[in-house]
Amino acid sequence: MSNSLKASTAGLAIVEKSRQRLGWTKTSTARWWQDAHTSRATLRRFWQGDYLRYTTRSHSARNFNRYLSSSWSRIYPMQT
Repeated sequence: MSNSLKASTAGLAIVEKSRQRLGWTKTSTARWWQDAHTSRATLRRFWQGDYLRYTTRSHSARNFNRYLSSSWSRIYPMQT
């Protein structure tokens, strides 16, 4: 999965806090996936702990972090 990233358990907790602070649901707040330029299905995969595809054309993992003002390395630690 060299072109994919998976959020760590600690990373999911960080995003959960940001999500709650913003008053959003995990997958039903359309603004979240629309502003992050991704899909509701990708957001669901993120919360399920699945790998997210990361390429120059499809960069959902990076968009989630940017939109939530979270540190990239805290959400997606070094993948092995």
